[in-house]
Amino acid sequence: MRQTVIKLCGILAILALAVCISAPGLAYMGKLSFADYRWWFNLGSLLWFLSSPLWIVPHLFGKKWEEAGRLARFGRRVK
Repeated sequence: MRQTVIKLCGILAILALAVCISAPGLAYMGKLSFADYRWWFNLGSLLWFLSSPLWIVPHLFGKKWEEAGRLARFGRRVK
């Protein structure tokens, strides 16, 4: 279960980062209004800051999350 959460957080964090990177470019090109840009950028930022800690540093949440992070990355137990 924890491995799945870590993998999903990784996918969500990457998608959120893509939103945060593409929204300013689309606003600069005139394809997004400022209100839409603000909405998309805030959503991307919120998703990034909520999902990236579990993906990047799962050991901050305890030993069980640390072990799940290792298994999610390497697929086996690593000492």
